[in-house]
Amino acid sequence: MLYNLAIIVLGPMFLLRKIKRHFSKKTAYEFLRHRWTIPVEGGEKDDPNALHVVFVSTGFGEKHTTEQLTAALKEVRPNVRTTWAVKADATVENIRQTSPDQSVTYMPFDFMPSVALWLKKLRPDVVVSVEKLWVPNIIWCSRRWGAPVVVVSGRRGRFAGGGAKGSVWRNINHWTLCGYNIMGLQSEIEIERLKAVLPEEVDTRITGIIKISRSAAVRPTFEELAAWLESRNPQKLPIIVAGSTTFEGEEKFVLEAFEKTRAQVPCLLLLAPRRLHRVDEVQQIIESRGLKVGRRSEYPSQITSSAQPDVLLLDSMGELSSSYSFGQASFVGGTLQGPGHNVFEPLEWGVSVCYGPGDGKTVPITQTLAEEAGVGFRVHTPEEMAQKWTRALQDVAWRESLREKCEQIMEEQRQALQQNLKVIVEMIDQVSGKVS
Repeated sequence: MLYNLAIIVLGPMFLLRKIKRHFSKKTAYEFLRHRWTIPVEGGEKDDPNALHVVFVSTGFGEKHTTEQLTAALKEVRPNVRTTWAVKADATVENIRQTSPDQSVTYMPFDFMPSVALWLKKLRPDVVVSVEKLWVPNIIWCSRRWGAPVVVVSGRRGRFAGGGAKGSVWRNINHWTLCGYNIMGLQSEIEIERLKAVLPEEVDTRITGIIKISRSAAVRPTFEELAAWLESRNPQKLPIIVAGSTTFEGEEKFVLEAFEKTRAQVPCLLLLAPRRLHRVDEVQQIIESRGLKVGRRSEYPSQITSSAQPDVLLLDSMGELSSSYSFGQASFVGGTLQGPGHNVFEPLEWGVSVCYGPGDGKTVPITQTLAEEAGVGFRVHTPEEMAQKWTRALQDVAWRESLREKCEQIMEEQRQALQQNLKVIVEMIDQVSGKVS
């Protein structure tokens, strides 16, 4: 109650922050009315009396993880039913299109009235938070409802309660984590980062990081994606894939590296901005450098020329993971000024990955693992990235050795999937009475 009272008192400040975020990044999900009304779609074929597991996640990256966990769970506990509660509206819409039988709704705003309605509608038996630790109302209201809560592949996220955050944040975050029944964290690094707020009484385990999504990436549109790439690449040039770029400076960084690379080796760039509302802006950035653009949305009806474009612009939802399979080198964005996005996506297809220097504060565990395996490369300049890309395109033996190393990482990923699945199954069995 005190936590929710604080939300009310500080509401004007939170609202101003969200308004600013909405106009700058178009991601103020608190303005989505569906996060308050909680509409549920899909799942008509599910047994309404079956034990109900609700997965809570943020966006598209976590959606891949949820898909993997759900598929693995249905293999060992086929009688359970699942609902995915997702924060990002574009991800919810994508799930409705690609997995119409899957029950899906919105992650509620972390405020007691919204969470109470969410619980009343879903009536979960087990709540699983995917990666995200800091959802206090969802954790504690679910516990009050009678549904145990676990986190899988958990990571620290934005607030760990240390240093400048002061004693107030440490107390709030410690209280939040006390609500979990089991905490499955990504690595020892996360335990070290959380030690100031980690409750001794909570069952805490290292279950590994899940960023594998290959089986989830092959969509009904995969063949159409392949046909688009073939139609726009008549010269059959090698492809470099740059995904999840986030701002103009990052696109310019990528384009400069691409121009330097193709001066050495003729090649094609496939560029996918993180936010689809930026696609027109990105096209203008590309064309301002004298490069020809071919857009995914033009295929097949709007293609009027068979000429070879220089840059293919991926302006579709949910196809980036598949696109890496056509590349021979890659870049993952959000990394010039921040921690970035999932660098494991290209590795799943045996493609080495470059990424920027970040913000110098926190290095994501995925980047650390990629570097330790010798398949991830932190670059500071377009020249550095062009050197890596050029070698990947020219040196077949090196490229194949990288592919073998990528497969080793994927095997570790499959083991992590099983470790995280074990946490969920253990909780299900306790609820169902199979384990005393």
